[in-house]
Order: sequence, then C-alpha cells, then structure tokens
Amino acid sequence: MDFYVARANERKRQDFLNSIRLGKLENYVKEIKYINKETDYCMDVDCHFATRNFFVPNLKSTINVYPLAFDNNFTENETDFLSVLIDHECFHAREYYQKPKITIPSKKLTKVETAIFHLDLELRAYHNQIRMIKTGRDVSETFLDNLESRLRKKERLKSFLGQEGVEILTA
Repeated sequence: MDFYVARANERKRQDFLNSIRLGKLENYVKEIKYINKETDYCMDVDCHFATRNFFVPNLKSTINVYPLAFDNNFTENETDFLSVLIDHECFHAREYYQKPKITIPSKKLTKVETAIFHLDLELRAYHNQIRMIKTGRDVSETFLDNLESRLRKKERLKSFLGQEGVEILTA
C-alpha cells in the first residue's frame, strides 16, 4: 500500500498502516490503529500504568494514528511519516514495554513532576528521531526544521519548570 494513496483516501489509511513492517519493534507494538478524529497531534501511544509511578511491564502498546499524520503540512512524504511512527512512537512503545520505573522522592507525583515526566519521555523520543535522521533517515527539510523547533520548545519548557527531571530506570 502506498503512503500517497492513503493520504488521498482516508478509507485506505488502515490498509497502509497494516502494510508497515516494524521489524524488531513489533515486539513492543500490539497494533497500529487509524482513528479518524481531529486532534492537535498526529500520533500517540496507549500506555499502561499499573500505578501512578510504574508502567505495566511487558505489555505491547497500541499506536494511534490521526488525520494530521497524513496532512501535507505535517509530513511531506512517507519518510517523514515513518520518522514519527518508528523513530518516535515505537521508541515510546519500547520504553513502556521495558518496565520503566519512575523514581521520585515523594509517594505521589505532583502536577509539575508529572509534566516533567512527560517532557522527559518526549525529549528522549525527539532525540531518538534526530539520532535516526543523523544515521540515514532522509526526511524533508521542512519536517526536520519543525522537529528541531518542537524539540527546542520542549527543552525550554523543561528548563522553565526548573527541574532536573524525573529519572527513568529500566529494570
């Protein structure tokens, strides 16, 4: 199935997603699901929390893909799309599967600690995308500029919150 066919025809998007081979990352992904719902983001990962402080280990995640992922203003081509899906969202799925544990001094996460935790997750995924681009994923210049801009915004926000971050340990 062709990315451009899926972009043009919403009814073909799930078929396109089903045709994507993730290789070893399939160990961490249960399914990739198209959801026809307008959102401010293009994809996300359903993760499983056992408690506020721990992910459920060894559960495959579902990656949800939304219409924005097929918008030419967000992804110019299939390589841009795959950067988000494989290098960012599958990175999250792998982290969730491999039992990350949040270590913080208090028993409950405050709103700031929760925000920092999510920022840390996103920053690691963005850095993974950049690393994959540097090692050969040929994304469009516009996509790379937008990715770097989002990364800088997240880094500034984390810095503004004035925290070192929530440490993630993988057991």
